[in-house]
Amino acid sequence: MTDDAPTPAPELKTAKPGWLSGGRAGYLALGLSVIALGFSAAPYLTGGSSVRAYLLEHPEVLQEAQMALQTKDAEAAVEETNQAAAANAGLLAPDARDPAFGPANAKVTVIEFFDFRCPGCKAVAHDYRALMAAHPEVRFVFKDWPILDRGDDITSQYAARAALAAHQQGKYLEVYDAL
Repeated sequence: MTDDAPTPAPELKTAKPGWLSGGRAGYLALGLSVIALGFSAAPYLTGGSSVRAYLLEHPEVLQEAQMALQTKDAEAAVEETNQAAAANAGLLAPDARDPAFGPANAKVTVIEFFDFRCPGCKAVAHDYRALMAAHPEVRFVFKDWPILDRGDDITSQYAARAALAAHQQGKYLEVYDAL
């Protein structure tokens, strides 16, 4: 006979969460969880939220919000443009090489930035020329900005170069009108 009698296995003690062991903090946590679950499920149990119902009754609120967002975006774009203009004031100022018409000492100078291929620029060109004719006391400066070229297509640059070459010959406005 041997003394090798089996030893009993040690008891495993498992910890119970506080709310299961009856601790006060555990019951408080359980209660708060049940309340939070109730609030989160309430809109589904009642058929919808009060916000949803309000928006369905007053859809004009969504239009107002959209308009406010568009206004905010437009104001941000204007501010961004103003900051870029302030940072690059030298590029925006008239240059002696730019075609200019009207008195050099005019109280008002209008600078037009344009691309000969720009549909918007073409749409206002006639009105711009009419403005020049109506206000001979104003200086009008033309800044060719060939920005619509893509890859090997440099038509805007060719048009700008042609107009500037015509300017050296005193025929800028004729080429501007034709292009």
